[in-house]
Amino acid sequence: MGIYRVPLVWQMYGHMDVEAKSLHEAIEYALGPECPLPEGSYVDDSIMVDLIAMECHDEAHSKEFQAYLKKNGGE
Repeated sequence: MGIYRVPLVWQMYGHMDVEAKSLHEAIEYALGPECPLPEGSYVDDSIMVDLIAMECHDEAHSKEFQAYLKKNGGE
C-alpha cells in the first residue's frame, strides 16, 4: 500500500456586494486580482481529478494513471 497525492479541483459559488459606477465596473472588480474571494458553497458533484496536473506532475505514476483513464472512460 502506498500514499498517492491526487490533485483535485472543484467548484464553489457565492455572491459579492460591490460598490461601483456600473454593472460592468462591478464585474471587472469582482473578477480582478485585487478582489478577495467571497465566502461560498460547494457545487454538488463538482469534484474531479485535475487531469493536467496529474499528467504533468506525477511522472512516477503516469502509466498507472493512463490505465485508470482507459478503464474509466477518460474521466
